[in-house]
Amino acid sequence: MLFPRLSILSVAFCLLHLGSLSLALEVTPNSPCANFCINDSENDISDPTSSETLSRDLSCLDSDFQGENSTAVGRKFKSCIGCQVTSEAVDEESDENDVFWFLYNLKATVAWCVTGFFEKTQNPNITQANMLCGSQCDTISTALNDKLKDTNLTLTYNFCEADDENFMMGVDQCRQCLGQQDNTQLLANFLAGLKSACEQFPDPMANPGETVYIVTDLFSIAPRTIATTATEIDASLVLETAIGASSTGLQPSSTSSSSSSISISGGVIAGIIAGGVSILVIIIGLAVCLLRMRKKVKDSQTAAKEMAEEGAKDRFADARMGAVEMWAPDTVAEMYTQVDPVEKEAGMGRWSQSRGSSDGLDHREKGSGLEEGVKGEETRSTL
Repeated sequence: MLFPRLSILSVAFCLLHLGSLSLALEVTPNSPCANFCINDSENDISDPTSSETLSRDLSCLDSDFQGENSTAVGRKFKSCIGCQVTSEAVDEESDENDVFWFLYNLKATVAWCVTGFFEKTQNPNITQANMLCGSQCDTISTALNDKLKDTNLTLTYNFCEADDENFMMGVDQCRQCLGQQDNTQLLANFLAGLKSACEQFPDPMANPGETVYIVTDLFSIAPRTIATTATEIDASLVLETAIGASSTGLQPSSTSSSSSSISISGGVIAGIIAGGVSILVIIIGLAVCLLRMRKKVKDSQTAAKEMAEEGAKDRFADARMGAVEMWAPDTVAEMYTQVDPVEKEAGMGRWSQSRGSSDGLDHREKGSGLEEGVKGEETRSTL
């Protein structure tokens, strides 16, 4: 019965050991970040075997690292990386430093979540990042996984040059795709950090832990913007963060905080833009219709006014023509010719009589005048 008991105890010990390793990330022996990267405080932080990054220690979604739905694995990664990003810890005995492990842990996460591999180990699950951006990130896959698990310090920046420098050629496209998706922005930030390291490329052997700067807060989430180059990052994300701070006395707790901005999905942004454009089009259409209606009404009013004025002129002209025709001699003559011949002859007789009477009166008046003239002359001669 001794062997079964030993077997059960061995299995239990192994399970406990594996449980402690499941939340342990690679860190330099005696590093000030050890307490953030190693889950079991009873482990010897000076022992290089106390920490190891496994695929189970890697998280692929933004919500895993922070927020109310964050996971223990994600929070552990965030606190560990948050410390290593400014750690200059170097262990000469094991030939390790935190700059190497910082880049290693970032590479492992991007490779596992985006390319679907951790060196030669394939991810059995299809991640959101791989499903949405796998094709855009194929270019960097081989370079990221090249000798990924090799801990030789000379390979610190191997991913920058491997596969004919395809990492630098494809990182922008991959990062922009991840940055536009919901819940994968932190992976885009990790790629931005890796690219910054490649751009500076210090000699890891000449000065281990040499300071390298990146231009993003690795755990900051903000509304996404489409950048035209890899160095164009939304202003709210830009921070001068050092890999390997100049002060070796920096406490891990001072680097554990990070921004917890609310993420806005690409669909929401697209919906807002589409809605705004639709409203603008509707407003422009209504304005055009109103202008056309006003022009049509104005044209109708102008036409009606012109017609009224023309009608008034026509009526005035007709009235004048009627008056002229009423008193025209031709009209009177025409009317006279239409009188009955008997009445016309009687009328002519009356006209002749009145004419004769008028002439007799005139003769009498003329004779009387002559008589008065003669009498006047006689009177003057008598005098």
